Amino acid sequence: MVVIHPSLLPRYRGASPIQYALLNGDEETGVSILEISKGKFDAGKIYIQEKIPVQPTIRYNELGLELAVLGMMIFLQKFFSHSY
Repeated sequence: MVVIHPSLLPRYRGASPIQYALLNGDEETGVSILEISKGKFDAGKIYIQEKIPVQPTIRYNELGLELAVLGMMIFLQKFFSHSY
């Protein structure tokens, strides 16, 4: 089983990765697709990561939506793309 996490792990494990990226003034963030781990949040094998720049004026809701869309697109490409 996999999870899409809105940070470039191992940075910002846990429940508030978007908030921390904004509060810390990160210039880039991204999404990680990883295996669910037992006993520790966001610590499983990372299958893929994708980076994006963080615009200085972006707000939480905008960045959250951007990361959600990016994560889903990467997930679909990685796990459901087929060559016919």
